[in-house]
Amino acid sequence: DITNSSKKKIKAELRKVQVAGAKEFVIREDDREVQRVLLIYVTYPSLKTTQKYILDILSAVETKKDIITFIIAKRMILSKWIKKHRSQMRPRNRTLTSVHDSILEDLITPASITGRRIRFRGGRNKFFRIYVNEEAKNYLENRVEPIKFIYNALTNRNIDIEFKSEPVYHTVKAN
Repeated sequence: DITNSSKKKIKAELRKVQVAGAKEFVIREDDREVQRVLLIYVTYPSLKTTQKYILDILSAVETKKDIITFIIAKRMILSKWIKKHRSQMRPRNRTLTSVHDSILEDLITPASITGRRIRFRGGRNKFFRIYVNEEAKNYLENRVEPIKFIYNALTNRNIDIEFKSEPVYHTVKAN
């Protein structure tokens, strides 16, 4: 059995995944509950294994709980001022911007981001427009609003997600 042996491999790999926590979000409109969303945190070292089988994991959890589910890594933002030694450098993946970008990438994981636009509104407000590849539209279409809500709850950033195919570049041979 090819399928049976592959399921055993998947189960063996998924046993190594460490769940760091879970949080349930309730999306409300006009004081009535519209949708429930489950956010599962995994440790950063086990994120790669989780993303390898993310569609299988999400479908299993969603059928069991009947709730839209997302999986992201538990990341830490380090202050640029707190150091044990003055020559100590802060890793780039622990900066605020890097952590916020990584959270967004985790939320849309089977898809990939093809472009970003930042619009500065009056005052200090920023509005982020994210372009996602067109192939993921079937998967992400009903998940766009929960992604916006969760991302805003975690980062205080307002985003808009649009689907756009990647540009194709052709080379023209000179005669």
